[in-house]
Amino acid sequence: MLPQRALALEVNATVDRNQITAGETVQLTVTVKNGQGDVDVANVRDFKVISRGTQTSVRIVNNSVSREANHTYTLIPLKTGRLTIPPLSVTSDGKRSQTRPITVRVSKTTQKQEKGDKRDIFVTADVSDSTPYQGEQFIYRFKFFSAVRVKNAGFHQQPEFPGFTAKKIEKDRSYRTTAGGRKYHVVELTYILIPAKTGELTIKPAILECAVPSRERQRQRRNFPFDNLFDDSFFGNYQRKQFSTAPITVKVKPLPDYTGNQPFSGLVGDYNIHAALGDQKTALSEIKTGDSVTLAITVSGTGNIMDAGEPLIPIPEEFKAYKDNPEEKIELTRQGFNGQKVFRQALVPTKAGNYTIQPVQLTYFDVKTGSYRTISSETLTLDVRPLAPGEDDETINKFTASDRTQAPAANQQEVERTGHDILTVKDDLDSLKPQSPLALNMLLIYLAAPPFFYLILLVTLKMTRKQDNATRRMARRAALALKTAQKQSPADESFFTLLYTALVSAILSTAGKQGELLTYTEARDILLSGGCSDEIADNAAALLKQVESARYSGVIKDETAGQSLFNDVKSMVRRLQR
Repeated sequence: MLPQRALALEVNATVDRNQITAGETVQLTVTVKNGQGDVDVANVRDFKVISRGTQTSVRIVNNSVSREANHTYTLIPLKTGRLTIPPLSVTSDGKRSQTRPITVRVSKTTQKQEKGDKRDIFVTADVSDSTPYQGEQFIYRFKFFSAVRVKNAGFHQQPEFPGFTAKKIEKDRSYRTTAGGRKYHVVELTYILIPAKTGELTIKPAILECAVPSRERQRQRRNFPFDNLFDDSFFGNYQRKQFSTAPITVKVKPLPDYTGNQPFSGLVGDYNIHAALGDQKTALSEIKTGDSVTLAITVSGTGNIMDAGEPLIPIPEEFKAYKDNPEEKIELTRQGFNGQKVFRQALVPTKAGNYTIQPVQLTYFDVKTGSYRTISSETLTLDVRPLAPGEDDETINKFTASDRTQAPAANQQEVERTGHDILTVKDDLDSLKPQSPLALNMLLIYLAAPPFFYLILLVTLKMTRKQDNATRRMARRAALALKTAQKQSPADESFFTLLYTALVSAILSTAGKQGELLTYTEARDILLSGGCSDEIADNAAALLKQVESARYSGVIKDETAGQSLFNDVKSMVRRLQR
């Protein structure tokens, strides 16, 4: 049985609406993920809290256990005005987490409502903030009140939001309330608005149309208790009527001038930033040269989080960086947009040492204080250890023992020499003439020449033997890596590592050098100095860049594309070893 991996504790609080009238209630839901614990509501002072129970669910996906508990409460406001639900604490397994504070506006009952509202049907519209900043999200609510049964209700003119980015909450709310001593059924539609420009902007009236029973029909319904057994049209007629909201003027304030040193991110709201090395379950602080580690920068909060761009990340020069596509998890709630964006990079150290990744800074506009705020992530440290002698071959050798045997030497061809074993016969008398004696100095030169040339040859062979060994070793490594990769699928974790090893080894073999890592510029310079053409050097460097991107950032995930890259590497290795 595999061990189960626990995820980090997450706590979140939401309310069904942020603006109510005195006498109405608010439903609070506190969601606890990946843990068990009670919610501490003792600090809630502005509301009377009534618990409505807890629903718990457990999911196991890929051996990861995910628990979620939803604690539901009914809040009764104790006064009017701007009330606050303070941060609520949850403690699980010794770990304590808090929710964000939530603001609820409770308005007074109007004089007309206190005296009693005689209307059977009416509609209203309101906004949570009539003076937002540009880029600040706020809420628009359309409410349909009905004290009688209606038919075929629908918009004759839907709410229009010129100058705003608008997003409707998919699930409409339906509840009952009392206004002016009369009970109403309420259908509430919620939109999240973000101003796209400044100045006075007008939200046009929304017009709802429905079939309303006539007064005579309502009297029949009161006098006939079995009316719901029959079709409504049998006992009376319905009239089509329209109900309109009042236009709403919103004064959008511009953001103040920014004079800080850090670039402004464009985010408006409330945000946090977090940095980590490794995945969510395992943090890394030590790796080997040439290995990869994932740097994750997480920007989270409420507001226009969807506009978050990648912050400036200070990467040490000794690292190669491969960016991945940002991952976002954004939710649309009745309080607005909230969630997170994760920016990941695969970092590959090229040199051993102790490195520090400086904090990543993020500047956003804080709507609570009405000013710019700069926050920083954690400072990260990473210990990069050098490779031990011979450790560079472990990645290849561990895949298969049968691949370690060297290829047999090429068959040697026998050389046949003909026509050189018989000397030319000279039959003239000149061949019998005596030759002049050889001078002593020339004799000494002739005798010393063979040992001299032998010494030169011996020194030359000794000097080039090391280079020849490196060339052969790198060539064998390239061939072995290709052979091992051919037996694997592009989906395998080591497939692109083998392609990278094969290409780097083939490039180094042309110069008689040994190594494991090459930059694109180094690869090109090595090939040019080895006599390769500009075309081959450029193509090999570009191919190395493509293989590295596939290796660390996962750009290529398709089987066909991975096989095509294998063929390109195989072809380039053959060209370099000709």
